Amino acid sequence: GIALPSGMQNAQVLPEPIFTPAVPIFALTSRVETQRALSTYRNVRPFSIGKGADRESALIQVEERLKKLGVVKSGDTIVLTIGEPMDQPGGTNTLKIIKVR
Repeated sequence: GIALPSGMQNAQVLPEPIFTPAVPIFALTSRVETQRALSTYRNVRPFSIGKGADRESALIQVEERLKKLGVVKSGDTIVLTIGEPMDQPGGTNTLKIIKVR
C-alpha cells in the first residue's frame, strides 16, 4: 500500500511497530519529521515527495518514484491513501485503487 501522510495524525493510522504487514507500505510525505517517525514502523518505507503537489501530480510522482525504485511496474495494482487537502494535517479521507501506467 501507499500512504501520503502530511503529518503524524495521518501517519498514526499506519500499523503499530509490533505489527508487520504482509506487503510493504511506502509512505511519501514532504515533511522530514513525518518521514523520521514513519521509519520506526516495520515494513514501512518513508520517502520524500514534492511539497504542494495536488492529488494528481502526487500520484504521478508516486508512480514514477516507485517504478524507478523497481518496486512496481506498469500493470501492477497499488492502493493509495491520502488526506485532502494535501500538505494539511487532519486525517486520511481518500482511498484509491490504481493500475500503474
